[in-house]
Amino acid sequence: MDRHAQSLGNLRYRTAVLNDLSDRLDLELIGVPLRAHNHLRLSHSLWLRGVYGTLGDSAEQKVIVEVLQASRTVADAQADALRNLQGLRQSTIDHLLRLPESATFVRLEQVATMQNGRPFPGEEYADQGTRLLRPGNLGVSGYLTWLTEKTVCLDPQWETSAADFVIRPGDVVINLTAQSLEDGFMGRVCLAREHDKSLLNQRIGRFRCNEDLLRPEFLFRCLQTSRFRQHAHANCEGSKVKHMFWQHLAKYQIAIPSISVQEEVIAHCASIDEAIENLGSRLAASRQLAARLTNQLDGGT
Repeated sequence: MDRHAQSLGNLRYRTAVLNDLSDRLDLELIGVPLRAHNHLRLSHSLWLRGVYGTLGDSAEQKVIVEVLQASRTVADAQADALRNLQGLRQSTIDHLLRLPESATFVRLEQVATMQNGRPFPGEEYADQGTRLLRPGNLGVSGYLTWLTEKTVCLDPQWETSAADFVIRPGDVVINLTAQSLEDGFMGRVCLAREHDKSLLNQRIGRFRCNEDLLRPEFLFRCLQTSRFRQHAHANCEGSKVKHMFWQHLAKYQIAIPSISVQEEVIAHCASIDEAIENLGSRLAASRQLAARLTNQLDGGT
């Protein structure tokens, strides 16, 4: 308990430093060159809306070049901060979930079960309806992703006829099939959030926890450790296509602290994920701004 508390305190400080850095890397920084050129009457509020006049004189064009350079500088700094946060995320999970010699170990099968997904008819795939959760929807972030090109849907009636296979917020799912062991795809675990309701397809498993002993989100973090990734890679079967089954997971050992400590670990890891998501959105905005400015300089609209 004391070890967890001390670890969380140290990691909170590291997270706060990176969060402060990401706050400073806001697109507001790019507004400085514009405010320095009041004679061009390009107001900061006008810049924020992405509205520009035609590039009529060289002075105005020079300002846009300066803003473009600033936007790229900010994007580079944001990308560096994002990589640092992602590294902190993995090291935090590995640190908080490591197994001290004094820990009481339990096998996963003692505190959880796993439900396998089922096949759904491919001829019924559609662009609208209830989404079907497939391996390609398990994002590297640890959350489900629904890119258009990787998402298929089925008639909503399947939510009734296959009610036991409906994914709901808080469910922890795992990928059980992969063509290679690259990118941690085999054994990748994801946590379903709001708006992730979908149908559990074959080749994916869903964990059911004894929540008096083990919070699903704590299990989610246990299975995001480097130790579990090594276990998954070492125990899967197959030559060309790799497969993993419950028998490979049931004996995996985890240490379960009190529910209060589990919830504290859950909250801390979630705060890092939120910082990563926010900074990722800022980075995307910076890159979009740079693309718009480049288009303007090339004579686009």
